[in-house]
Amino acid sequence: MLSCNFPRRPDSGDVTVMDLHSGGVAHFHCHLGYELQGAKTLTCINASKPHWSSPEPVCSAPCGGAVHNATIGRVLSPSHPANANGSQFCVWTIEAPEGQKLHLHFERLSLHDKDRMTVYSGRTNASALLYDSLRTESVPFEGLLSHANSIRIEFTSHQGPAATAFNIRFEAFEKGHCYEPYLQNGNFTTSDPTYNIGTVVEFSCDPGHSLEQGPAIIECINVRDPYWNDTEPLCRAMCGGELSAMAGVVLSPNWPEPYAEGEDCVWKIHVGEEKRVFLDIQL
Repeated sequence: MLSCNFPRRPDSGDVTVMDLHSGGVAHFHCHLGYELQGAKTLTCINASKPHWSSPEPVCSAPCGGAVHNATIGRVLSPSHPANANGSQFCVWTIEAPEGQKLHLHFERLSLHDKDRMTVYSGRTNASALLYDSLRTESVPFEGLLSHANSIRIEFTSHQGPAATAFNIRFEAFEKGHCYEPYLQNGNFTTSDPTYNIGTVVEFSCDPGHSLEQGPAIIECINVRDPYWNDTEPLCRAMCGGELSAMAGVVLSPNWPEPYAEGEDCVWKIHVGEEKRVFLDIQL
């Protein structure tokens, strides 16, 4: 029986195929922060040459948007310029249910000199200013907290998407609690899954990464307005090191992001004298 070819998985997304034969369907979805451009579901059409009912969709990061009843999500640098000259003005409004607050976690923020990002604690740019990239050179890796249940993010660029990259994770949480921590390329354990006062969280990194820019343990403190006593750490792929475990991983620096120019990394792997080392290289 003739069948359709396996559909192409969209970048920054995934596809689930139920059947490749006539009448079979393929379901597409995007990772957090991306929107599907095209049909969400394709059907294999029976013909002399079986084919899918529409072209495979793509996942694209939008320039702005509105999120209502927010739980968890992402704000990403737009995939395409809004205008032919490459300039952009994007506005995201994020609103959590009443009685909740929002936390922004900056996983990445690399702006061109002429770009600008502002974050407001509210739905309009008349609300309290939480962050302005033109007023500070440091990236708020410790995160930003809203005063109430909404946040507004404005981004202005005259350089086009290649000059800028940002990845901001947001999450809603109940007042009277700390927000749920997040650790990319790692994990954590908690003494209380509701993150009430006194909760202790311990972080650990995936193999090939090391803990940086923060402690391994943080605690939720302050009864009146709870917050973590320190910022969440980061897990970064190591540039060199000495490895002696029975198994491990060596990653390019800054993985999964591209490594910077001029990196010079050396890893030394030590095992017992009567043992050998097997390398499984994946490029």
